[in-house]
Amino acid sequence: MEKQITIDNKVITLKGSGAIPILYKSQFGTDFFGDVIQFSALAGPLEQAVDEDGNLDVTQLKPEQLDGLDLSVLYRLIWIFAKHADSSIAPMEEWFGQFDSFPLGDVMPAVTEILTALFKTSKK
Repeated sequence: MEKQITIDNKVITLKGSGAIPILYKSQFGTDFFGDVIQFSALAGPLEQAVDEDGNLDVTQLKPEQLDGLDLSVLYRLIWIFAKHADSSIAPMEEWFGQFDSFPLGDVMPAVTEILTALFKTSKK
């Protein structure tokens, strides 16, 4: 599955496939599924904390929702999806550094859709 998003007037393609868990593990040294499951507990509250401009407003979160909040998992997911779509993109820190802003609210729907497709099962 591929999704295109626009950040800072740049079109970015995000790609998910069966290779993602392997790529994620080799790039970050952690288990893709474990990180996604841990992050998914925060996804709902995070989506509710996105303002009308697509920016994350952490002041909308309750203090207990901030316990264990690790947005680095989200950034790793975004980058690995982008890297899978375009192997020539820069290392993660450089790649994110090219953007003046990175409104997570604009990116979350695409990330959620790709993750849903990766976790979807097919019944016969």
